[in-house]
Amino acid sequence: MRKVLISVFVTLFVMLSLTGCNQNQIQDRDASPNSKLSQNMLTKKGNTTSNYSLNKLKSNQPQNSISNINSRLDNGEEFIKTFNTLKAATLKNDKETISDYVNYPLIVYINGNKTKISNKTEFINNYDNIFNSKIKNSLKNQQLSNLKITPNGVIVGNGEVYLNLINNGKHEYGIYSINNR
Repeated sequence: MRKVLISVFVTLFVMLSLTGCNQNQIQDRDASPNSKLSQNMLTKKGNTTSNYSLNKLKSNQPQNSISNINSRLDNGEEFIKTFNTLKAATLKNDKETISDYVNYPLIVYINGNKTKISNKTEFINNYDNIFNSKIKNSLKNQQLSNLKITPNGVIVGNGEVYLNLINNGKHEYGIYSINNR
């Protein structure tokens, strides 16, 4: 009798484990197993989240550029728009547009000194010191499909720029941190 009960419990455990694995495969079927994206999520103010499907996110991308953006971003379409806008503005050296996507106050290094940038005017006046070649190159060279998501935000390059939810009132996502040192 004891062997029968053990066999039943083992069988149930295996079946439940396989069912869970199959559900995970269905949910993550579009994410490659070697994806650089973590399973962490960004949460909107108030810690509420909603899921956007990867297919919906991919529909906005050119067919030759398949995005691996994590479907757990609160508003994936808006994030992709923000990323593309910042990348284009960097290529054009468009200080005005970039400054609209910054979460103020922003702490950066200017001439080796840690400096607090409090507003758009200060950012534009110090743009060349803030957006040095390291920052510009990381944004120019970053591909949407290679972004990494961490609890601190979406990493551009090797951590030169972090994108996250911002509170400037104009945009949902933007530059949360710049490591220009």
